Amino acid sequence: MQALKVEGYRLSPQQQQVWQWQSGAAGFRLQCSIRIEGPLQMELLSRAWAELLQRHEILRTTFRRLPGMELPLQVIMEDAAAELEVTDLSDVEEEFRAQWERSENPEQGRVVQAKVVRLSEEVHVLLVTLSALCGDRQSLKQIVTELAAGYAGGVEPEEALQYADYCAWQQELLSTEEGVEAGAYWEREAERAGSAVTLPGELKPSEGLSAAPAQLERLVDEKVRCKLVGLGEHAGVSLSEVLLAAWQTLLWRLSGEKQIRIECEYAGRKYEELSGALGPFAKYLPVVTHFEDQMSFADILKIANQSISYGDEWQEYFFRDGVPQHHQIGFEYLEAGDGAEAAGVRFKLGAVRSWTAPLKLKLSCVDEGETLRLQVSYDTNSYNASGVERLLASLTTLLESLSESGSERIGRLPVLSAREREQVVKE
Repeated sequence: MQALKVEGYRLSPQQQQVWQWQSGAAGFRLQCSIRIEGPLQMELLSRAWAELLQRHEILRTTFRRLPGMELPLQVIMEDAAAELEVTDLSDVEEEFRAQWERSENPEQGRVVQAKVVRLSEEVHVLLVTLSALCGDRQSLKQIVTELAAGYAGGVEPEEALQYADYCAWQQELLSTEEGVEAGAYWEREAERAGSAVTLPGELKPSEGLSAAPAQLERLVDEKVRCKLVGLGEHAGVSLSEVLLAAWQTLLWRLSGEKQIRIECEYAGRKYEELSGALGPFAKYLPVVTHFEDQMSFADILKIANQSISYGDEWQEYFFRDGVPQHHQIGFEYLEAGDGAEAAGVRFKLGAVRSWTAPLKLKLSCVDEGETLRLQVSYDTNSYNASGVERLLASLTTLLESLSESGSERIGRLPVLSAREREQVVKE
């Protein structure tokens, strides 16, 4: 019998992890809604979408694994289905949920799906679902930019850097002497976290259950967001570092653990050539912080800034071999941007949903300029909705407290609302 042959490319370290993580579980994926306001011409949008798929090979990539192969190869198709289905006057939330649940198997093609929901003559929403093997949250943001430019007829196909070229470069980088030394550092950093954090209300793990993702969210008041930005500027750090430090502080207060480890998302695009590329560049790196009662929030901000800075410098060398336990807690931050105008139509990134690693709990912060959106994704085998609602309420209270008194000792910062404090006292 003639042996089967497949021509393709090796997976990147990020893709290898995702492939191992989703073995026997639901596929890891991302989703966003792109709000389109103005007199939309569907033929121009369809053309821009088709050109986007043609310009980026990673959006036309399937994954083929022959008998005896542990990992598949990336196989790039010449063409991909570019038709945009249109649903008229539908409920966006229902379509968002339905498309999320219809995620395709990456070994069977269709790593990217898109659907247009028409809300009125002047308002449409493009729902995009993408396999975590083929993109990250920054990729969703880049898709908005390129769709707008393509709608106006302003993107050249040869401008795109292809993910397969990045894969070859990264494999070579990890094999260098510097890459081996940096890898040894990351192994030690990952091992020094101590015991896993357990929060109030956490469910006992059940054997054999696959991760089942869910998500709840809250909006932070614009005034609170502005004060948090000011708090960061005074300390010489970014808003993302303020939010990371607040998340760590809340976990410390609720768990009682002195050492808190967070799997923090790094964009993986520190080089300018990667800024406009699509693909899974992002990775989660361990950030470990030791807490003491007498420390101030400024102390935690300083530690967070140091950890983030070192991780940023060495992020391209990080690669965790094997499959992690499902007990980790994550953090990620994204600036949604102002959107883009194109031929009388405005494109803007809306809701984002991501499930790209086996984390039991993850805080995603989306800075929309005037608003700050807090999203907590959780494994329903580890938490229930009511527990996550309380967690979000505590985080909101803590952020409000920090916006008023960021120099307070972390042990004295309120994490319960006035109503919750009254309930605790009475009960």
